[in-house]
Amino acid sequence: MNVSDVAEQIVAMQAQMFRTSMALAAIKNASEQQQQTATTLLTETANSAAASADGRGALLDILV
Repeated sequence: MNVSDVAEQIVAMQAQMFRTSMALAAIKNASEQQQQTATTLLTETANSAAASADGRGALLDILV
């Protein structure tokens, strides 16, 4: 095995590690966006329900 082959294997491994790292970053970003979207929807739903509740009893029903 010569130096050129070893260098080629090292570069190939580094390229694979880079691709894996980028894929993991994309997955993490998508997960964070989904979490933020879910939080926003939950907040909007809770605010909408509280605003449409007619009186304290209805609001307590929603909370319970």
